[in-house]
Amino acid sequence: MQHYYDIVRINEIAGNGRVPEDDLSMRHTVFTRQLGLIQEEVKELAEGYLAENEHEVRDGVADVLVTTHGLIHRMGWYEDLYFKLITVQLDEDIRLDWPPGWALTDYLQAIPAVGPGAAHAGTALAAGLVRTAMIFTKMYGADVEADMKAVYESLLSKFDADPETAELTRQKYERLGVVTEIRKTTVEGTDYYVTVSSRDQVGNDSVVYPAGKFLKSVHFRQPVFAQSEYSKRREQALASESDGVPQLITGTDPVIARHLSKDSAESSESRHVELGSVEASGTDNVQ
Repeated sequence: MQHYYDIVRINEIAGNGRVPEDDLSMRHTVFTRQLGLIQEEVKELAEGYLAENEHEVRDGVADVLVTTHGLIHRMGWYEDLYFKLITVQLDEDIRLDWPPGWALTDYLQAIPAVGPGAAHAGTALAAGLVRTAMIFTKMYGADVEADMKAVYESLLSKFDADPETAELTRQKYERLGVVTEIRKTTVEGTDYYVTVSSRDQVGNDSVVYPAGKFLKSVHFRQPVFAQSEYSKRREQALASESDGVPQLITGTDPVIARHLSKDSAESSESRHVELGSVEASGTDNVQ
């Protein structure tokens, strides 16, 4: 679970430390704000799945992990329990052709408000959310750890390494009509310059910039994901077409069959493609 500690480090650089247990008002504010972020990411993940967009799914899973890890860290909940519940053997009845991600929202609705028992219940439910989200990445035969490493490096690029570059970032947002401030933080002996939105505002790019949100450096880089097993198999299947009928690889996930069927139909109306029934294998431990 190295990606958990990577996200903790990102939060520390951004100045998002753990909220004191005796500051109930702040804990409620942070909890509510973080839960809202998670809900947005779950929505985007579900939309990506329904659109059968691999990149959006993998990006959505990473964002769910980033925001949920952030919730555990900031609330100071039980990390050991969180790790254990994420890595337990998944129910063998859960398959890779699992229905769309609406059930993910059930976890969110069940996460308790701040109060007695919130730490244990919240930790367990957050772990269930993360474990379920990770199924979607596994469905494409992609590596969650590798995806999260790419996201971590992308998030690091949001921060500037010196005041000169931070000034360029400030000017970038000034042109968008966004008022910012620059905060210097030092983590493990390294200085970072974090540009944050000074207040709730809307830029002239029509984007909402909430107060305190840390913004992207002028040198920000989007994450780049490695090619998934799904993508490789899909290319092989398309390359091996014979007489307009894709020759599917044994054990191919159902989502590949759907893509191939749709792509073949769109490529030629004269083709008649019949895809055999392909059963997905059960999930293994999700790391």
